[in-house]
Amino acid sequence: MKVLFFHLVPHPSLLILQKFTYHYGIGIISAVLKQHGHATDLLTHYCLERQKIRKKIRDFQPDIVGISVTSQQVDLSEEVANFIYDEFGLPVILGGVHPTVRPEECIKIRGVFGICLGEGEYALLELIEAIRDKGRFHPDNLRIDNFWFKSGGKIIKNPIRPLIEDLDSLPFCDREIVDFQKLLNYHGYLEVRSSRGCPFRCAFCVNAAYQDIYLHKGRYYRVRSHESILDEIAYLVKKYNNITSLVFDDELICVNKKWTLSLFEKYRSRFSFPFNITVRADLVDKDFMRAIKEAGCNMVMMGVESGDENIRNNVLDKGLSDEQIIEAAHIIKSAGIKLWTFNMVGVPYETVETIKKNIKLNRTLEPDVVYVSTFYPFPGTKLGELCEEQGWISDRKVTAFFSDVTVLDQPSISKEDVAYYHKIFPWSIQYPRFVFIIKSLCRLKVSKGKSVYDLFFPLVKTVYEVRHRFKVSLNLVPVFFSLKRKKLPLD
Repeated sequence: MKVLFFHLVPHPSLLILQKFTYHYGIGIISAVLKQHGHATDLLTHYCLERQKIRKKIRDFQPDIVGISVTSQQVDLSEEVANFIYDEFGLPVILGGVHPTVRPEECIKIRGVFGICLGEGEYALLELIEAIRDKGRFHPDNLRIDNFWFKSGGKIIKNPIRPLIEDLDSLPFCDREIVDFQKLLNYHGYLEVRSSRGCPFRCAFCVNAAYQDIYLHKGRYYRVRSHESILDEIAYLVKKYNNITSLVFDDELICVNKKWTLSLFEKYRSRFSFPFNITVRADLVDKDFMRAIKEAGCNMVMMGVESGDENIRNNVLDKGLSDEQIIEAAHIIKSAGIKLWTFNMVGVPYETVETIKKNIKLNRTLEPDVVYVSTFYPFPGTKLGELCEEQGWISDRKVTAFFSDVTVLDQPSISKEDVAYYHKIFPWSIQYPRFVFIIKSLCRLKVSKGKSVYDLFFPLVKTVYEVRHRFKVSLNLVPVFFSLKRKKLPLD
């Protein structure tokens, strides 16, 4: 059997990112299918490209199509499903986060044969083997756990199967489904996952919904064995060139610090690549940071999210004080490890003053990298439900990573202020000498909803792309960005 996957991505902020992108979920499902003798292929799209889809389907001749769907790409998913159904009549399966938390919506999409909720590795394998053995419309095919199907005007809802307990039983992720070497040639780092799930229940994250869906279905947070992780790294290092560093792409790798430290001790004995990990502030301590630094940790990524304790803890449900975050940042940097902070603007009950508090807190932390995203009320999350109840969700669409557009119309802050502070946030922390220029560019309007900054910033991104794609050394750029920081007013 042949399965054609679609990875639908937001319109990239950098064109090159759309060309070189990888989807871990599709990769692991593809690996399971190939392990059992099936063929897979992949198309990555940020818009409906009819000619490319026609060519791929005619060349590959798939038996079934699988589309990974996020909440921000559900409209594009519907376009693709409709097009494939109308032109080819192939069975289309939707999977991923959005079908899991909004199955009633997704199963109604025209052209969709079924949707897969939760983990899809063995559910999809069971489905395609049932279709192979019994034909597409055999009644037994509609009784596969994790799937909802449409049949005869009815919706058949099957139960959720238990979580995959033994992650080592899964094959290594299939990276051959994309031109993975080209991806490495661009950015040089290798992403590996050592675990699944997150034990925390932040109000803006879908993990809480997944924990509820899988209640009594097994442990939600699971880890691979050290040997499995390290063997995969060794396999990839042997197979691919131009690997310069690793990212342990877990939602949270340090839940069990004893397990994590043991992993990195073994890693140190086999590899010399520097690596990055993600932590929570309350899981950081001096001994842990010292040990992972010795093992090769280059950077730690940590969520700050908001500089206002009330919002961070009573709205976002992070459960972290300012003191814990400041102390964690101090420990990380004292160990000689770089700090990367994640932040949001436009969260429920946000004000201009709470954003300024976050800028001030980040200045105290002195991160090496600052990421800021505009809050999005994802379906299935506590805050998504709150925003729906309050009637704050507008009809504005957001499909780009790190967009400055908020979909919320809430009384505490305007959409214009959210966009403005999204633009100036990282500059205010990392390059404050130039903030007055950025602020001026943001306030000079060239058309409705567009500022001079919106015209200027793509130029900066183009320089970034050229430097990375062609390895061009532009001497002015590091000089510009390495000027001594100077604290300036937040307004």
